[in-house]
Amino acid sequence: MAIEMLVSDVDGTLLEQDKTISRRTMDAVAAVRSRGIRFTVISGRPPRGMKFLIDSLALTGPVAALNGALILWPNMSILQATTLEPDVAAGAAEIIVQYGLELWIYTVTDWLVTDRQSPRVRHEVSVVGHEPELFRPGGALPMGITKVLGVSDDHPLVERCEAAVMAKFGNRVSASRSQPHYLDVTARRADKGRGLAELVAIAGVSPAATAVIGDGPNDIPMFQRAGLSIAMGNGSEPVRRAATFTTAANTQDGFALAVDRYILPAARPAGQANSKVMKG
Repeated sequence: MAIEMLVSDVDGTLLEQDKTISRRTMDAVAAVRSRGIRFTVISGRPPRGMKFLIDSLALTGPVAALNGALILWPNMSILQATTLEPDVAAGAAEIIVQYGLELWIYTVTDWLVTDRQSPRVRHEVSVVGHEPELFRPGGALPMGITKVLGVSDDHPLVERCEAAVMAKFGNRVSASRSQPHYLDVTARRADKGRGLAELVAIAGVSPAATAVIGDGPNDIPMFQRAGLSIAMGNGSEPVRRAATFTTAANTQDGFALAVDRYILPAARPAGQANSKVMKG
C-alpha cells in the first residue's frame, strides 16, 4: 500500500543532539509534502515544548504530545486529553520517589516539579523554553494529571523503576522510557500506538498506509500499528529490532536518509495523491 502519512518522533529523531532541526531534515519534510504525504509529529514532550517545532515546520494538522495523552492543534487548543486515574497517578509518583528518581508531574496545561533548580530541570527548561511550577514534596497532587515522569541519570535504576510501576499498575498504565533517563507514566490508553491511531483517524488515513519513525522504547507501540516503521540508528537494539527498517543516527541525518530511501519511493505516483490528505 502506498504511504499517505508520515508520523515522526521528535527528540532523537527529527532533532539533532543540540535540539535543532538540520537543513536536510527541513528539506526532507518539504519533499514528503510535495508528494502529497501528510506529515505530523508525536512526542513525549508537553505541548509548549513542541511549539518551536510546529512553527519551524509550519505544521497545520493535529499533533500528539505526552506520548499521545494529548492530541492538539498547532495553536495549542486541545482535541483530546487522556488523564491518569488519581490513585494510579499518586501510586506511580510514590514509586518514583521511593526509587530515588526526581519526580515531575504534567497536567493538561502545567508542568510541576519539586526542585526548579535541579540540573535536569534546568536542562529541560532550555529545551522546552518555559519554566515549571513548584509543588511541595509529599503534597497533594493536582487533578487531571496526563503524565507522571521519573528522572535519573542512573539508567539501570530508571529501568528497575519502570518494572516496579508496571508490576503494580501494568493493566492501568503505559510506562516506558522516552529517553534512558526518563520514565514516562501515562494512562494505559495513552501510548504512542493509540496516539498514532487518533492522528490517522483524524486524517482519514489507514494505519496500513502510514509510516512512522522513532528512536525510543516508547516508539515501539506505534511501530506495531503502522504499515511501515523505521528505527533511528541511535535507537537501542530492541527498538531497531521492532522496526521494519533502520536508518542512520540523528547525528547523521538519519531522518532525511529514511525519507529518501523508504518514504518517497512508497509515495503514490505523481498526480495520484490521496484527495483526503491535508497539508500538515
